[in-house]
Amino acid sequence: MNTVCFDMLKSEFEIKDKTTVALGIFDGVHKAHTALIKKAVETAEKEGFLSVVFTFSQSPKNNAGYITKNSLKEKYINNLNPDYLLVQEMNKEFMSLSPEEFIKTL
Repeated sequence: MNTVCFDMLKSEFEIKDKTTVALGIFDGVHKAHTALIKKAVETAEKEGFLSVVFTFSQSPKNNAGYITKNSLKEKYINNLNPDYLLVQEMNKEFMSLSPEEFIKTL
């Protein structure tokens, strides 16, 4: 698994191949998170795409804690075998994106 911590608004990082993306905060990597990520990996393998888990460096809610520290979250996700783990830096500029701008940029 390739882990990339970045700011999608400033980074030159790009995956040019077709992908299947599991998108979420994945704060605890619990059973539902695991099922979603496994489905993305399975679908990517079936279609010949790359599998991507796209998550965030922290919750967008200022007062939200997290169940699992990022280092442990990375370990759990790695065990599910996606090709990439993309960790978006949570910052003001990123938070100001509209949903449409986010999807277009993604």
